[in-house]
Amino acid sequence: MLIDEFKRCYGKSTGALSLYDHVIGSTVIAKAVLDKFGGVYPDYPKSKKDMLIFATFTHDLGKLDTDFQAMLCAVIAGKPMPPKRVKHEASTLDYVDLLENGQGEVYNVLNDELHYVVDSKIDLEMALAFAVSHHGLFYMAYEATVNYGNQWLIRREWTTRPSREIKRITLVDLLFMYHPFGGLVMISDLIHSFCHEKGIDYRYVLENSDSYKGLIDSLICKADELEATLNRSDPRGNRSLASLLRLLLGEIK
Repeated sequence: MLIDEFKRCYGKSTGALSLYDHVIGSTVIAKAVLDKFGGVYPDYPKSKKDMLIFATFTHDLGKLDTDFQAMLCAVIAGKPMPPKRVKHEASTLDYVDLLENGQGEVYNVLNDELHYVVDSKIDLEMALAFAVSHHGLFYMAYEATVNYGNQWLIRREWTTRPSREIKRITLVDLLFMYHPFGGLVMISDLIHSFCHEKGIDYRYVLENSDSYKGLIDSLICKADELEATLNRSDPRGNRSLASLLRLLLGEIK
């Protein structure tokens, strides 16, 4: 069901790219980055690599949102954007059941398409947190609600902490927990989107970097071009991309 939905829906307006083709393309890049630069960190746990690969494949879960699909369909058809415009990350939690039920499907795709075997237990809350935060705008907060008990919600204001909040998972938390590859989902998504828009092979980007830090530095140098390219297909896309990429660098050496 999950994979069928990914194949049915659009992921990018350029070329009417399916959501499946975008997420599998992004995941191919994530694996290539780990294969090329992961050897510098021989003690990096396989369980974290599994999580990053799984999270990259599921990072655009919120694009299944019907309002977001309507936006893409309008751009593809050359029609005016609908009045209701949404950020797809904010719809991620609407598809928790679909993700839970489709977890095995994802494992099969990763094995069949990438020859990558996930042999660790996947934390679906972490996968959702990567999906929610992969553009640097939102985070997940676990809050006590009056009518629905304790539940995960999507929030945007990092600098506030409501009294009802019990815990949160932000992009910064993920950067620490999965250091140095905590930004891999974002980077893989960015590279695939850019290469698709420009019609170039992602391997060209990787070949011109001799380290993981160098890869991020190269993206920072192209930040304005990256942002302009991405915003053509998603007018509500990234802002201040260079600053966000500098955040990913952290203490990467």
